Amino acid sequence: MKLYRTAALALAGWSLMLPPTSHTLRLEMTKDMSKWNVHSTHATEAECEQEKQRLQASVTDSSASAARSTLRRPGRDMLAARYRNARCLSSDDPALQAK
Repeated sequence: MKLYRTAALALAGWSLMLPPTSHTLRLEMTKDMSKWNVHSTHATEAECEQEKQRLQASVTDSSASAARSTLRRPGRDMLAARYRNARCLSSDDPALQAK
């Protein structure tokens, strides 16, 4: 995890973490949370969960209103998958410590 992200985690109580992606447009569902990306930081767990729900709803709403197509949308599909797998973690969670 980058130093500036580590500093941000120390200042905030909760972080919304998104799984990283590979260069082949696949989610890297590693259990090492220190490799995940910090999307946002929040003072409380409730605020973090609310942001997570908002992100998931934004992708669901936009895909529901989009015209049906047989074409794949890898960018939107990847974003939706990242939001579905997002996690709220406390800044003192041991999973965030780099191994």
